[in-house]
Amino acid sequence: VLDAFESMGVEPTCTCTPYLIGHVPRRGTQVAWAESNAVCFVNSVLAARTNRESGPTTLASAVTGVAALYGYRLPENRKPAKIIQVEADLNSRLDYSGLGYVTGKLLGSAVPYFRGLGDLDMESMKTMGAACATSGSIALWHGEGITPEAEWAAGYLEGIETITITKEDIKEAKTKIVSDPDNPTYCIGCPHCSLKEMEETANLVKGKSLDGKLWVFTSRGVYDQAEKGGLIKIIEDAGGRVYRDTCMVVAPLHEMGWKGVGTNSFKGGHYSTAHGFETKLQTVESLVKEAAK
Repeated sequence: VLDAFESMGVEPTCTCTPYLIGHVPRRGTQVAWAESNAVCFVNSVLAARTNRESGPTTLASAVTGVAALYGYRLPENRKPAKIIQVEADLNSRLDYSGLGYVTGKLLGSAVPYFRGLGDLDMESMKTMGAACATSGSIALWHGEGITPEAEWAAGYLEGIETITITKEDIKEAKTKIVSDPDNPTYCIGCPHCSLKEMEETANLVKGKSLDGKLWVFTSRGVYDQAEKGGLIKIIEDAGGRVYRDTCMVVAPLHEMGWKGVGTNSFKGGHYSTAHGFETKLQTVESLVKEAAK
């Protein structure tokens, strides 16, 4: 299938983060994207417009240059439906991932308007949106003072319900995923790692002995940049493994004899548990520390 696509001129990259490898549409641009995290990011952080397309409809739009005009392509469907008041100290990307997971559980597909997100980086927005789209089917969120359409969205807040999410809510959601796996394999990159995350991981593992217990997933484009910067060699010299164009969610982990998984994202943890693995959720720092024991 990939060979057929490539013969048509399709860029041969299998990734959930096309926005990290040069595909950054301008605000208001109509695009046709599939993969729930990619859709959530391009709608929210970039303020382009797409629905949660399927593989076939995305390919059809790529060939024809058109898409059906409905849903999130229309301004009236991009208005916020609920205000999410964040009453929690969010100290890590795992915390933001947890916030997204709780939000998706509560709202389903409704559009949230977040207040109190704090100072979050692009990677935190990536993992939060991915979790929103995993526990629910959220395709768009607004963040007060953060996302491009937030000021516009603020004009539609009157009369809508406010829901408060606390650190206890995030902890409770975590307990429903985690167990205590014996000798897990640790995974980073669900969604695929950015170059910044590759750099952070390389710095954390430098000089350690991982013995194949750490697996890192990224896109082909980021892998190439990381390889040029010497980051792949650092991770592999420490005993980690780096894979491109795949991830833990679609890999045949049962066939490889895995029993448990440790990961730094609620999206990864959600699917790991759904696939029958005992699962740990932890920050990258904690994950690397355990993998190096």
